[in-house]
Amino acid sequence: MKKILVLGAAGQIARQFSQRLLAETDMELVLYGRNISTRLAALKEDRVSLVDGTFQDQKALMQAL
Repeated sequence: MKKILVLGAAGQIARQFSQRLLAETDMELVLYGRNISTRLAALKEDRVSLVDGTFQDQKALMQAL
């Protein structure tokens, strides 16, 4: 199964993109951004991982990849 990392996942376009991927594919999603675990808690399911971090946090980015 393919996995996609969505950066800035709490943004409007990223949310729409993520919802469409979940509806139309069998891909796993890694949603990354500030306070994602609280902002996108409703999207949490078997195929979705939520990772809190910023773009400057290289360690968190590498772990998300």
